[in-house]
Amino acid sequence: MKIFDLLKSLIMAVFIGTMHHAQARITSEQPIHIANTIQFDSKILNKEISMNLYLPQMHEHHSDDFRYPIIFFNGSHGHQFFHMTTGLVKHLSSVNRMPDSIVVSLNQGGDFPAFDTQAMWPVDVVRKGKGDPEQYLDFLSQELIPYL
Repeated sequence: MKIFDLLKSLIMAVFIGTMHHAQARITSEQPIHIANTIQFDSKILNKEISMNLYLPQMHEHHSDDFRYPIIFFNGSHGHQFFHMTTGLVKHLSSVNRMPDSIVVSLNQGGDFPAFDTQAMWPVDVVRKGKGDPEQYLDFLSQELIPYL
């Protein structure tokens, strides 16, 4: 039994000793920059809007006449799906399965017009809508889209 304990201790010592040498060392570290968070001052909505903006890598090399498709997330979906969508756009455009696209998400989390989402739940809940849809459409068409 003593030999077994001695052998077990020897194996553990060798294992622990080699663990120190097996650890990877970081030689350099750089952040992955995929998008910008922008604070946008809206005169129509009379408040500051936070948005995430992803631009394709080659957007600076195109003329002003070149147009990109825009994928737009509204309200609470913005922060939930932004990174997943930018990854899909980047990959699918790199393998020519979709055009390079701009991805925009507004990060307000539901400050804008409420849409009926209660139909999926069994409880009848009456919710009053928030916001002004006409004002919000004006913001999109007159401020946000021209900015992009």
